[in-house]
Amino acid sequence: MVVFAPRLLCLILILAFAPLAHAQILFEGYSKVMLGAKHVGFTIQRYEYDAKKKEFLATSFLKTSPDGGNITESTQSRASASLKPIGYKYTNATGDKVKMIDATFKGETMTLVIVENGQRKALPAKKLPKGVFLSNYLAYVMLQGKEGIKVGANYGYQAIAEEDGGLYTGQAFIKGEETYNGVQVYRVLNSFMIGTPAKAEYVSFVTAKGEVVGSRSPAQDLSTEVVSSIQEATAGLSVNNNHLKQLFGSMPSGLENPIARKSGGAPLGAAPDKQKTLEGPDETKESASPKTEGVPGGKGITLKPDAEKAPQEKATTPAKEATPAPAKSATPKAK
Repeated sequence: MVVFAPRLLCLILILAFAPLAHAQILFEGYSKVMLGAKHVGFTIQRYEYDAKKKEFLATSFLKTSPDGGNITESTQSRASASLKPIGYKYTNATGDKVKMIDATFKGETMTLVIVENGQRKALPAKKLPKGVFLSNYLAYVMLQGKEGIKVGANYGYQAIAEEDGGLYTGQAFIKGEETYNGVQVYRVLNSFMIGTPAKAEYVSFVTAKGEVVGSRSPAQDLSTEVVSSIQEATAGLSVNNNHLKQLFGSMPSGLENPIARKSGGAPLGAAPDKQKTLEGPDETKESASPKTEGVPGGKGITLKPDAEKAPQEKATTPAKEATPAPAKSATPKAK
């Protein structure tokens, strides 16, 4: 019976936080998770926007093999059009140990209920500083920022880590522009949980539309990489289609991303004008800015430029540019 308990608890949590109906999918992709040269798991990420409700919805799923910790993890979160948190639900099942977090937000106040191995704990309401967002929306927050996504932009921020509900300081520096698996991207150096023992440093590969197609954590030798098919991402790991349909609202196709389109899905379309991208978004009606392509402009979230504290990429970083990596823990989260 213990074996089935994590799945049952995950299902209860999923049903309590149903996906938005009729929302536009901004990004959806399957990623393989690599520990060094070993394929140890896969992730699925979907970002949606409901224009009627003026809400974002981010849904993610992670599964790893025993070599990757034997982890099953899912997150569903909602945010306003300006990316202010509305709520999120997080589940992590590692073996027969289960942790669930139910977070709700009202104004600048966050309330958490944590259930860990059957023990429920309601934490006191916590007042949050203005401008705080959920960490998995970082790329979209940068996209909505005054500088947007351009080389040299350097942002300080405060964000909530979904896996523990903690508020942490981060720094994101857009170091340069390059080609990643045939797709034009920006290399973003990110430090998160600054000032804590859990501080994480990682590199993300982000398109001009805020699509994270890969990430790499040199310190953990851990990486994620968006691939063009579920078969390549899962590499023999079991996939529960019913579970995924309940979590995402429909079976993820994994085709709403530039990697899949380049590999034979929908055409990539015209490449964005590089000079306009570097100079920031053009808000005119005829602009090709990412802000006009399904991602609404926002107000109320502030990223603070801070050129003095730009994260530095360590010289010991492996030269494998085609392998990306995750974020804050051994549980990869491409952001």
